[in-house]
Amino acid sequence: MPGARSSKGITLGEMRHRKHETEGFPTPGGKVKLYSSVMEHLSLAPLPECVESPLSPVSTPDLAGRFPFILMIGCKVKPFSTAKAATFPNCASSTPSLAEMHPEAARALGLADGQSVVARTPHGAQRFYLRHDESLQPDVVHVEHAWWFAEEPGPEHSCFRSNANLLFGHAHFDPHSGTEALKCGLCGVEGTDPQASAGRSDPPDFSVLAGMR
Repeated sequence: MPGARSSKGITLGEMRHRKHETEGFPTPGGKVKLYSSVMEHLSLAPLPECVESPLSPVSTPDLAGRFPFILMIGCKVKPFSTAKAATFPNCASSTPSLAEMHPEAARALGLADGQSVVARTPHGAQRFYLRHDESLQPDVVHVEHAWWFAEEPGPEHSCFRSNANLLFGHAHFDPHSGTEALKCGLCGVEGTDPQASAGRSDPPDFSVLAGMR
């Protein structure tokens, strides 16, 4: 029966789309709200505000000298659903744990495409393979999240080797939602011993990534 619910609260039947055309939006007035009366009622800013990141070249210039890149994490890799597909041999073997940066920035540091690197922040350091990506700004580094290695001994499965979460501390959270600033940290990138690899001993073949990102 369309719209019926199971005992576990999962909607069964045909998915409904464009409900706003007949039911409106889930706001007090049923319309798209640019000025949030709900936020205003909570004594919060009713309009979006641009706030400088707590770790940035502007707010922490003393740190930016040692950690010159803006760090972001969380861009999704198509074969994966967060960390789940790491157990699939074809995915785990073909998709290395990556740190990505603009090739000009990488070359300025003497870092080659495919080599093992360390991404370092004021809170910690983790190992990845470097991938040159011309779509990134030269001052931005993207690090993949949710990495662990199913082939490594449990129960940890080397989950602290290429763990992007460990590059962030516990001091800076959005005061309204409680989320961490995972798109705007600071980091440095440095080369490491090629044998001290992030999850494998041989350099990755990036051709397998075509169409994945």
